[in-house]
Amino acid sequence: MTVVAIVIAGIALAVSVLTVREYQKQILIHTFVEYNRRYAEVMEKLPQELFFSDYRRKGIDEFCESLATEGVIQGMSIANYRKVLWDKIFRYFDLCYEEFQLNKLGKGGLIPRRWTEMFYIWDKGIWQNTKSKPIHSVFKRYLDMHDKGKSGRYTSDFIEYMDGIIKLRDEPDSDNWDKRRRKPK
Repeated sequence: MTVVAIVIAGIALAVSVLTVREYQKQILIHTFVEYNRRYAEVMEKLPQELFFSDYRRKGIDEFCESLATEGVIQGMSIANYRKVLWDKIFRYFDLCYEEFQLNKLGKGGLIPRRWTEMFYIWDKGIWQNTKSKPIHSVFKRYLDMHDKGKSGRYTSDFIEYMDGIIKLRDEPDSDNWDKRRRKPK
């Protein structure tokens, strides 16, 4: 090979590497935007009372009964409302599960390392949202219904992850998330 051919091959390789990196960055940005859009849709469909201090300390049954007593639930029974709410909360868990799986791919090197940095942000949001007792009580019921998650829709490592997040919320000083979770390097 001549020097010119080697230089041309080197330039082509460098351009290819830069193109792949730019493509990965665009995919990452698109995915981040898309997940945040889907997160907003899911959260918009959840009753905001789930996140108010008076309600967030109640289990799912007590939460639904409180809303019915206050006239927030209209046109359906408490049991029907609980089922609708259960389904909405599981849409949130499904989104968390997708985020968790993508994070695993990032740690395995199959997608850019930056993904795990984004997951750190989402992880904090998951932790914050599961501080709502109605939300985490639905997940605990799911575990009970599915033999601690062995026969349900989620993998065992996701079950362990969510269980750890829920246990963390019950610990003293649970508001200090940053000391308990490590930001990726």
